[in-house]
Amino acid sequence: MRRDSLTTRVLALFGALLLSGCYTYLPVSSAPPGSPVRVVLPVETRTSTGAVTRSTLAVEGTLVSAGDTIEVATESTEQVGNFRQVSLLDTLRVPASEVDALELRQFSGTRTAVLTGLVTAGALLILVGIVDSLGGSEGGDGGGGDPTGASITLGTLGGLLKLLGRR
Repeated sequence: MRRDSLTTRVLALFGALLLSGCYTYLPVSSAPPGSPVRVVLPVETRTSTGAVTRSTLAVEGTLVSAGDTIEVATESTEQVGNFRQVSLLDTLRVPASEVDALELRQFSGTRTAVLTGLVTAGALLILVGIVDSLGGSEGGDGGGGDPTGASITLGTLGGLLKLLGRR
């Protein structure tokens, strides 16, 4: 049970990394309604000494309208108890003059290719490590009369299945 949970978490992490690498946000002056956007807002905080510090807050959602007021529909999910999730839908309305930046989410082929290459290279390194740890065959006799190569392949497959929690 625990191994399946770990496998699910690892796969979810790789999926999240892959999806986050596929998109980038580009600053725009306006975007068509229905576009996925990120709105960067200034946040001013007064400290106990009276000094004002400035930071930013980024809100992601779907652009409803952009004019004098920028409206963005947002959705978030909250866990309530052990078995229930609640989706919270909200619309953020901010005067355009108070927005630091409006950014449009776009697909990034370069990021996707680089991340896919890194994940593939990592998977190959793990596979090579498993084969090496199982004592892969060293050279062959060329005739194929020794069945140890087949047993190592099955052993490697068994090791991979154990790693993925399928066995």
